[in-house]
Amino acid sequence: MDTSYQRVPLDVVPKTNQKIEQHAWTPGFFNRLPWNGVLALTAVICCAIASAVILVVSDGQPLSNWTVQPTVWLALVSAVGNSMIVFALQEGVRIAWWRKALKGGTINDLHRQWDFGHSLFASVFAGTHFNVVALASIAATLIVVDGPLFQRASTVVNQNVTTSVSLSAQVAQTFPTEYYTGIVTGRVTQVSVMAPDFAQVIQDFSLRTPMKPDISGCQGTCFTTIRAMGLSANCSVNVTSIDYGAELNEQPLPNGSFPEDFFDAHTTFAVDVSNEFLGGYDAADNTSATILMTITYSNTTGNGDSCPGDLLINTCDLAPAIVEYPIMIHNGTVTLQSTENPKYAVASLETVADTGHGEVHLGGIQLAAYNQYASTASVAFGGGVGWIVEMMGSLPSQYVELDASNWQDTGCNYTFQDPTNDLLASMNEIMFRTAISAANYPNQTSPKNQTLPATQILSETVFQSHFRFLGGAMAVMFVVVCIISITFYGWWELGRNVTLDPIVTAKAFNAPLLYGSTSNASVKQLLRDVGNREVKYGEVMIYGDKQTLMPGDEGRVVGARRLELANPGMVLPPRKGTRYDS
Repeated sequence: MDTSYQRVPLDVVPKTNQKIEQHAWTPGFFNRLPWNGVLALTAVICCAIASAVILVVSDGQPLSNWTVQPTVWLALVSAVGNSMIVFALQEGVRIAWWRKALKGGTINDLHRQWDFGHSLFASVFAGTHFNVVALASIAATLIVVDGPLFQRASTVVNQNVTTSVSLSAQVAQTFPTEYYTGIVTGRVTQVSVMAPDFAQVIQDFSLRTPMKPDISGCQGTCFTTIRAMGLSANCSVNVTSIDYGAELNEQPLPNGSFPEDFFDAHTTFAVDVSNEFLGGYDAADNTSATILMTITYSNTTGNGDSCPGDLLINTCDLAPAIVEYPIMIHNGTVTLQSTENPKYAVASLETVADTGHGEVHLGGIQLAAYNQYASTASVAFGGGVGWIVEMMGSLPSQYVELDASNWQDTGCNYTFQDPTNDLLASMNEIMFRTAISAANYPNQTSPKNQTLPATQILSETVFQSHFRFLGGAMAVMFVVVCIISITFYGWWELGRNVTLDPIVTAKAFNAPLLYGSTSNASVKQLLRDVGNREVKYGEVMIYGDKQTLMPGDEGRVVGARRLELANPGMVLPPRKGTRYDS
């Protein structure tokens, strides 16, 4: 006999005077409702709803509003939801395993219930044994696809965000007392020299230098209306019928000559800005100095030698005023916005006391406009050379309408577009630039500080939610929840709280080491009853008389070796190469 073994009897059979707590078998719908599993599936649904809330709230929100980005929150919510799916699956596997044991089956059946719940490989290759546990295991594994879907559900894009803002601006609404645009010299009321500051204004206007007034509060692109000095236009049109080619049909005089005016030039286009103040300043009736602009243009039809049509003369009296300019502000640069009618809204007319001598406020503007826009165009019959056309200044060439296919032989047929609106807009831009230049001058005659309500368009990086990916992720989650909930079916048939704890399972298989506790004991009760028993896994030899044999050893061959969990005093480590009995 191998003396290395020492059989230590275990007091595993309860004595007759030992009281064992009994547990009744209590099935029922609410008695055995798997609260942990139900709460886990409820948490999954809550995670899906939370994901939808995150995407709805973050959609269109700037990145600066979120310390933790929505994608991070979505990842966290997805991880929690997926963890709850795995937890619920384990609850369902426990219920399915014990229901299978309760209804009866083979050891293989019980093993497969456990194996499917813990192995994707076993579930996929279940073959004819495929069941709801295998399906739930596959579904719980595939739940990870909701992660990429949630990540795709929220991206960042650049987007224009429109808000209302309040701007602070400083521009002159009227001429400051000491701000002059020119000077009148000599005995005539003609401006001969521009003031230095105003000369810089005209240079900036000619070079299209960006306008940068003192405006604060705009972080993107802003649209508003600002009051500044400008011109109020009072225009009237006189229309005369013309036909310069009709003279060619006239008969010569008796001496064979033509009338003296036969070869005279006929005006077809002209722009004149009066270099004298219209009436000047009249202190008696407080009449302001003004600028007179006269625009002439022809509108003819015909074919070379016959040019009937109209000659239009538009006379505009330009008076100083406070004008409301629609503007756009971007990066501190102001752009005047075009309107259908360049006669900007006039807030009020102003009186400029220019007497026509010395330093003047309005005269430099008249001189600048004259230098910029004074132009003429005319046609005259030259006998054998045909019609002679003369154009002076830049405007006639800009506004003449010529037939592109026959522009070389137009004859007297010249039609011009009306430049009035463009000229008024340009002159008001000069006035607006003057208002910027004059803003820092002392002795302002009207408040230069303005608070402007504006519409701001700001290009921001914002979150954009893609709800089709949210829908896909939520669909996956709800399908998996439905599949796993099927594994809970029949929980009301169980009369105890079930678990696949190895101690409880061993007790169900009537393991001798667990004698001393009732067969329906809970895990806690089972551990209270036998939890302090020491055990060790290894090689055990069966020998001795029946009084020293462990329960269950009866009928075994004395001296046989086997591997089992037993009292440490009777266990040796397994030996390599040893074959063990059942």
